Amino acid sequence: MKWDVRLEVGNYCNLRCPLCVREILDNTVLNSIHLPLEDVRKFLPRFFLHNQVSSVFLSGAVAEPTLNPEFIEIVKYLMKYSEVVIDSNGSTRDVKWWAELGATGVHCDFAPDSIKPNNNKYRINSNTDKVIENMRAFVAAGGSASWKFIPYTHNEDEMEEQKCIAQSIGAKFTLIQPRDASGFD
Repeated sequence: MKWDVRLEVGNYCNLRCPLCVREILDNTVLNSIHLPLEDVRKFLPRFFLHNQVSSVFLSGAVAEPTLNPEFIEIVKYLMKYSEVVIDSNGSTRDVKWWAELGATGVHCDFAPDSIKPNNNKYRINSNTDKVIENMRAFVAAGGSASWKFIPYTHNEDEMEEQKCIAQSIGAKFTLIQPRDASGFD
């Protein structure tokens, strides 16, 4: 039996999402660590990846993985031995960087918030136009993408329009229900 591994490659994030665990953590430990490629190789050696791991999920559970300066190199290393899936807010870096990442053929789950101007109420500090541009560059270069739609009061009327944009990019549209949106709309 092979394992699925979830790996945080740092603890930096460019957003301020109100429902994120980061909002209740001690800020003195946040935005302080990027896991170097050398350590990834130590924690997940090629023999282990090849024989024991089916997928590595580079998640954004508490951080934005694409902020790691060695992120593309980490992805390339992991992809030699296992499937890799990225979870990203998509609002970091520029289109050239995203095209380079897409050229690896990796899969990335993006989760834009709202397509209305100045309406990013959940993904605070995100720029949806930039996310869409980055997603286009990523897919055009050969990456596989999913557009994760999380409905809230402020964006639920956008579902069909977001679905059309996702399809025009070549991304799979996926409806995600928020785990607990109490007190948030």
